[in-house]
Amino acid sequence: MEKAARRLRVAERLLQEGEYEDSTSRAYYAMYHAARAALATVNVFPRTHEGLVSEFGKRFVLTGTFPKELGRALADVKAARETYEYSVTTEIEETEAESTLEDAREFVAAVDRFDRSRKG
Repeated sequence: MEKAARRLRVAERLLQEGEYEDSTSRAYYAMYHAARAALATVNVFPRTHEGLVSEFGKRFVLTGTFPKELGRALADVKAARETYEYSVTTEIEETEAESTLEDAREFVAAVDRFDRSRKG
């Protein structure tokens, strides 16, 4: 979870600096590391980003541990990161970068609460 928190802090700084693509990338990786931490609690270690999204959905969203909105946010931010990282012409707007960062904040906070509840 510490990696997730660090990536989230960097995403926030990058957004403030107007680096929207990089902010979106770091926001996704905050979610990625939080999802990996959650999956580790059930001994699941996906080897791909797609596998991470899929397993998070199977293990936590379909079981009701996390709301479906969080699973959808993880998939959407992953797709946004891929679009803006690999496209030569597509650029992210400030409002979308802000929305992506807010999704990441909510996702990381939810996984953090889950993690803390498991530890007692």
